[in-house]
Amino acid sequence: DRYYGDTVLNQTAIIGIPATLVPMDAIGDFTVQQTPSAEFGVKGGAAVNIVMKSGGNTPHGTGYYFRHDDWTDSPNFFDIRAAQKLGKNADPTPIKNQQYGGTFGGPIRKDKVFFFGYYEGQRLAVTTPYDVHVPTDQQIAQARSRIASAGLQVNAIGENLIKFYPTDPTGTLHVAGATVANMNTFSLKVDHQLNQSNLINERVFYGRSFQSAPAGNSGEIVPPASAGAVDLFNSVTDPTLAALTGLVWNSTLSNRTLLETRFGLNYFSQTIEPNNKIDPKSLGINTGPLDAADLGVPAVSTPFGHIGGIGGYPITTAPTTNMQVSSSLTHTMGQHTMKVGASWDYAYNRSVRNQARTSLTANGRSSGDVDALVGLLLARFESANRSFGATERHMSQQSVGAFINDDWKATPRLTLSLGLRYEIFTPVSERDKLATNFFADRGLVQLGTTGLDQLYKADENNFGPRAGLAWDPGGDGRTSVRFGYALTYDAPQIGVVHPGLFSTPALSVFRVSFSQQPRFVPDAAGVTCLDPNNSTAGGDYVCLQPGVPVFGSSPTGAPPFNIFGVPDDFHLGYYHYFHATVQREVFRNSSVTLSYVGSRGNDLVWRKEINAPPVGSPFSGSVDAFRPFFARFPQYRSIVEFTNDGKSWYDSLQLSFRQSSWHGINTQYNYTLSKCTDYNSGNRDAANEQAMNPYDPSNNEGPCGFDIRHNFNLGGSYSVPGTSVGGAPLQLGTVFTALSGRPFTPGVGTFDQSGQSTGFLRADCLATPIY
Repeated sequence: DRYYGDTVLNQTAIIGIPATLVPMDAIGDFTVQQTPSAEFGVKGGAAVNIVMKSGGNTPHGTGYYFRHDDWTDSPNFFDIRAAQKLGKNADPTPIKNQQYGGTFGGPIRKDKVFFFGYYEGQRLAVTTPYDVHVPTDQQIAQARSRIASAGLQVNAIGENLIKFYPTDPTGTLHVAGATVANMNTFSLKVDHQLNQSNLINERVFYGRSFQSAPAGNSGEIVPPASAGAVDLFNSVTDPTLAALTGLVWNSTLSNRTLLETRFGLNYFSQTIEPNNKIDPKSLGINTGPLDAADLGVPAVSTPFGHIGGIGGYPITTAPTTNMQVSSSLTHTMGQHTMKVGASWDYAYNRSVRNQARTSLTANGRSSGDVDALVGLLLARFESANRSFGATERHMSQQSVGAFINDDWKATPRLTLSLGLRYEIFTPVSERDKLATNFFADRGLVQLGTTGLDQLYKADENNFGPRAGLAWDPGGDGRTSVRFGYALTYDAPQIGVVHPGLFSTPALSVFRVSFSQQPRFVPDAAGVTCLDPNNSTAGGDYVCLQPGVPVFGSSPTGAPPFNIFGVPDDFHLGYYHYFHATVQREVFRNSSVTLSYVGSRGNDLVWRKEINAPPVGSPFSGSVDAFRPFFARFPQYRSIVEFTNDGKSWYDSLQLSFRQSSWHGINTQYNYTLSKCTDYNSGNRDAANEQAMNPYDPSNNEGPCGFDIRHNFNLGGSYSVPGTSVGGAPLQLGTVFTALSGRPFTPGVGTFDQSGQSTGFLRADCLATPIY
């Protein structure tokens, strides 16, 4: 979808979400064009526009305060289960959510200049309850005893890490994780009526927030009080910044001609990181050189809950900006209203994805609790991995669009609309040419070398027709029939191609991964340790010693590498949107609406493994020799290509009943019956959204990940008679939503015996629907 605020672009460049939010009291109008006119482009889908209220000659404003406490709630499922084990009654999850703010507006210069603004704040503190598997004191004692019996000593690294693990006699700890969200936002809008023919609207928005939550909300261990605060391993953003500024100039050239010019710039900045900057060297773990931003307790996985937070963090998007300049001319000629215009968009993103924090796994070969504790205390790990290299990237993309649209009032009861939009999109680029692409004849080539001046060709063949019809068959205004069609193009966001093309071994970015298959439990007599300076010699465990570099004295990436590529003809996906709607007034102030809404997506972005062994290849041992590119490029293993193989199908029947102003009651009831099918439901998703059989993309056809077959909701308000608050009656409101479940795809994990070595094979589905 494409998001606007006061017709100014309000969308981030990295993943396409709204850059800013507007409180309810500040919204003057809210429109959604499900089948957008030719004026809207760049992103396929609906055009969503929020118009902010304006000031006037009379000062005015509103204020509000919302609070939610746990005394109105029922206990959480996990709280109930934990209380039952103790034979107690469960209490509701502690929560305090305060949301407050106000709007204000009035004149700066009577009849000429007006202002309107708002402030909104939020203070949220909530406990996140879940159960996590933890050691018992007895198990730790058994592990120490085994180590002593083997004539070994507990490693100082193991002692430092075990301190982060709480214990519980039952082996299960009911965790009360801490979630915090604090936000402050404000906005100011100024309207200048320069003269009878010229009106300028200016707007600025700024928001700042702090957020903290357990990593993944499950499995994360909360350390004992002696080792750190309850949120030590939380993922935090401090701060998240969002800003937007925009200007709209409407100039009436004549009583039949209007010129509108718009400028918009939005800014978004965020770093998500673990809530500690503990230097691994203080724990005895020398992971190699680290930037200050990449400090933190290593992410350690065991059969118990994990510590250290998410291993891939921190990730930085600071900033991502989107700038748009557009202009349109509207001219009325008899029964025709013509609109022509053009726009220029520039998207920029600065990104850092070092992934330099080390991840460790200690399962003790058997994944048994005591074996894993032995391995942890001896600092003998099955795996250790981290990335090396600088990943700061400055990426950008541009697009230019032009359109023409004609609304023709053919008769007093029939209006026809016809439009055409044309768009050009440049490929994603990088300021310092820090990007690569894979070619079957040359291998991995860096941007700016060997004739590679762009990652792929600019997409210049994007013509999108639009058509619509509105008909009043009875001529009495009680019945409306509408049809619409739009062909829209969907530009891949920068975040789609960034992970694969901008951090590769050719750019001195590589990952060192030691993954061992131990023959014995960690305290066995015959255990061998991996030499990080000669990893090809093998070993049962990655054995850490205080101060000794985990990844060797001079870590380098060892082939075969996993790389990405994009074909030269990589282009925009496109959607056919269509709808048919019948609306009928059944009673006074009451109407029924029945709609069919559908879409067909083609050439959608998808990841495909182009170096997978053919089906039927050996599924154990060394399978690399069976890969198509092995003979020419043995240094590459997985080669994932961004393609345009994706497709989607959506059909829905939507029924709505709306009733207003009946004894102070206003209600709306909505029901949607829909079906969504596609090859892949997300172009930024990892392996589980790739083609299971890369040689046959259609094999992936199935229900969309967001397919909700039934959706019912209602909302209503009641104006209490005889009451007055600020000159208006007291209102009571309610909202109810009921949804059917979403589908999920069971996989077989590493049990992939297809021979393709993709690692994301689906299980057979033997019940309806079979796919």
